[in-house]
Amino acid sequence: MRVPSKYVTIKANGFQRLMKSFAVASKCQDKQWRDKAQVASRDDTAYKRHIVNTRQSSHGYIPDSSTVPAMPESASLPWCPSPIRNSEESVHMENVDSRWLDTLYREGFEAVFGSWMGRYACPFLFGHNLADKYVSISDLCRHLDGCIVDTGDSQLVDRCRDIEQSLQSTISAFAARWLPVTSPEPNSNEDHCSLVQTLWRHARRDMLRVINRPSYRSMLSLLLFALTPIPEGISEEEETDGISGQACVHAALQQIQTLRARQRNLQFSGSKVSPSLKSQAIVTTPESIETSGFINAESTVYWAALTFDTSASLTLNCRSLLSSGLFGFESELPWRLVKTCAKMFDENARQWKQGSSDMTDERANQIIAAGASWKLLGWKVTAIFKEALRDGHEESEVRRAYLAVVDSVKQFGIIYRPLLDECHKRMPFLGQQTKLRWFSLMLHYHLSILMLVDIIEATDRQDLLPDITDICIDAENTVMNTLAFGLHNTFTLKRPRDSIESDGFKFTVHVGEDVEAFAAELKVCAGSDSKVLNNG
Repeated sequence: MRVPSKYVTIKANGFQRLMKSFAVASKCQDKQWRDKAQVASRDDTAYKRHIVNTRQSSHGYIPDSSTVPAMPESASLPWCPSPIRNSEESVHMENVDSRWLDTLYREGFEAVFGSWMGRYACPFLFGHNLADKYVSISDLCRHLDGCIVDTGDSQLVDRCRDIEQSLQSTISAFAARWLPVTSPEPNSNEDHCSLVQTLWRHARRDMLRVINRPSYRSMLSLLLFALTPIPEGISEEEETDGISGQACVHAALQQIQTLRARQRNLQFSGSKVSPSLKSQAIVTTPESIETSGFINAESTVYWAALTFDTSASLTLNCRSLLSSGLFGFESELPWRLVKTCAKMFDENARQWKQGSSDMTDERANQIIAAGASWKLLGWKVTAIFKEALRDGHEESEVRRAYLAVVDSVKQFGIIYRPLLDECHKRMPFLGQQTKLRWFSLMLHYHLSILMLVDIIEATDRQDLLPDITDICIDAENTVMNTLAFGLHNTFTLKRPRDSIESDGFKFTVHVGEDVEAFAAELKVCAGSDSKVLNNG
């Protein structure tokens, strides 16, 4: 891709590099891995109990916290890897601090992504006051898998345990890159690279099994692995000798289509005939399918998958799998709902007082989440414009797609930008997760505008640039100011206690740490001087 020299150099990874700005980690210093046999036994018992409790949930789309823990007991334990190839790899696996890895994942990735799936952002939940404001996508996938599994089938229960272990393996590989940042006595770079490589290789070997075990957690595992960077030190030959991140995204999107269909009809291909036997079919309990909570949960996961699908179509040269392209996307329900929700939000916002003193943390999160919903529509119309140029459509279609992008940017500036600026004014008084969500939204949205400019430059459509000159300048300024904001703010994480004797451990890092690798490469070294502020 040719990049114009006068603009910020964009690396087309978009959403795929979401969490590189959340550079948080810890020293691998806690408990050693428990005996594998004990873990496997406890995993089996805990997950069966989780499945039973989940099926008993009859309201909402997240199990009641009084009956089901935030994470199944099996998930809070170190995941059980498959047999280790050699003793060196075994040593690295024993150094993994699974609780820190899970904390990094939940407090970093899910803190942001979960707000995109909540009732203020997900158009399928807009107006549902009983829906959660923030959704743990991993817990939601566990809940849905619990609704469609037959707990009386021991083989399916064992299969569910394998699916859970694969998810934990992927989460560990995803979060391992941040482990050394806050270590008081950091391990050598070589040791850290070796650990990250070990976790990545283990997760990658597991991906083919994940593809062949369709479930909501398998879908999430595939998407998370697609977000996991290839570790430093992996040779080009090894990189090509296995499944790619893009293939994992496509497999995950295929799984969500299959899970939503829940059909038992005969299926066949050139390699295999699948009669869809009852024992292998997806079973949905009557009590779950009749509740609006189950439907809301499925719709939320679909919105999550649509986020990945839209991001891939924008940042990669591929078409969307879950949504129409240039012809027909306007009539699809998700995008019509986004536009309707934007109108309703605008009407409500006009009733709010405009003074910054009224900008509470609750209201700021509502504004940020609503803006994130429109951001996805902006990604969609930009991807469609890219498709129109790439596929050589008629000029009238190119113009129509281009005007849709420009209109989307203008609507964002009218409805959301003034309120987001008010959030910025009150930022010192807002919570740290609110700051993180604001940072992510502003960076993602305005980077997509710079990608639009790159697309126009790369296809030599200079005639389209004059119409968006002011938009481009504003996007450049906003990206740089947002990066500066990230580098001058901190985010504190505290791991849950391991036992009564342990008081836990907390650390503070810059929000924008290692931000030069976050979705874009800037011509300035944005994060090289960032340091850990506090080791508690």
